[in-house]
Formats: sequence, structure tokens, C-alpha cells
Amino acid sequence: MLDVAAKLRDSGRPVLCLFIGGFVKGVDRIEEDFRAKTQALGLAEDCLVTGYVDGPRDLHALFAEVDCFLYRFPEGLTSRRGSVLACLQSGKPVIVNAPREAGEFDHHRAYRRAIADGSLKLLANDADARAYADCLARTESLPSRSLSPLYDQCWRDAAAAIAATLDVEPMSAAPFPAE
Repeated sequence: MLDVAAKLRDSGRPVLCLFIGGFVKGVDRIEEDFRAKTQALGLAEDCLVTGYVDGPRDLHALFAEVDCFLYRFPEGLTSRRGSVLACLQSGKPVIVNAPREAGEFDHHRAYRRAIADGSLKLLANDADARAYADCLARTESLPSRSLSPLYDQCWRDAAAAIAATLDVEPMSAAPFPAE
């Protein structure tokens, strides 16, 4: 994603990369490598790592400031990626590399809708930083679209699938009340 930011900056666009969360302390050098790359690309002043975010209020405030979310997964996008769904709920566009399996979202109403309405942009798995930057530049004019109303139905779909497996009556309403 840092390479994408560099491409955008080099094309004359202002960039600010917000990394929501922090680095997990381990035996690897991921944080040091990240900081070295931001320096090498001249992005050290254009990247902000929030560190641990404590609570939904702070998380929602951060999400509100993001223009577009970018992901690149080695395995391609899968229906199990809750972080992508959370970003889509913000109403902001999400750009990510496509699933490796053609039917990955056959069972997932929210992902199918996000793809259909353009809020989820799928790139080829071999897409480079230029492809991401070009896609991001094209999303600037997209209106925000929230998937939140659809999530109640997604909960009912999941409950019905579980109920069918357990041979019990499905739930008639969403498991959580609307706020």
C-alpha cells in the first residue's frame, strides 16, 4: 500500500496513509521494515499508524476520516474477511484483490451487493501499485454507500442456514437491535 501512496503522490495527488491498529510485537522486523520503507519512499510524514484502538467510538471516528480502504491479500479476498466487511459498513469504497475462487461470494449477499453497486472494487491478484493507484483515483467521485441495512438480512440468512443444519426454527429478527 505504501507503493500505491507513492504512485499517487508522484502523480500530483496529496496522500495521507492511515493505518488503523498497531504492530504486533514478535520476532519479525515488520515495524522496522515498515518505517524504513516509508523513509525510502519519502512517505514518513504522510503515514500515520494509530496503534491499538480502544472501543467502537474511536474506531468509527477513524473510519469516518478514511476516503477509501485498500487491501491486498496473498490468498485473494475471501468471504471470511470481516475487516473488509467492516470497512464496507462505513460506506467508503474498498479496493482489494479478487477472490481466487469464482463462487466465493455465492452465499454472501453483502459482498455480492457491494460488488454490484461498485463500493467493492476487485482487482486482479497480480495487480501492481499502479493498478491500485488508478483504481483509487477513479473512486474519488463515488458517493458513500452503506451496506448497514443489508446486514440485518445477512444475519437472518446465517441464522436460517444454521437452523436448517440443526433442524430448528430460524430466528425471525436480527440478533441485535438497531441503534
